Amino acid sequence: MSGEVAISFADENWEKYSTWPLAAWDELDWAKVKDLQVRELLSARRDQAVIAQGSECLRCPDFVKHVSL
Repeated sequence: MSGEVAISFADENWEKYSTWPLAAWDELDWAKVKDLQVRELLSARRDQAVIAQGSECLRCPDFVKHVSL
């Protein structure tokens, strides 16, 4: 898929695919995992997700165009 096609698809389908209404997309319940190494990785992942989701760049209406190569 070329960059222009990907941008066009994203622009046309943003509303439809920007949310996850189906339970099938929910992540597994990682709380049941007891392995310390896995727990540490999950904690680091959660910390990075908070940083990424709070980024000002995600509010840019042209975000997809900026990151396309």
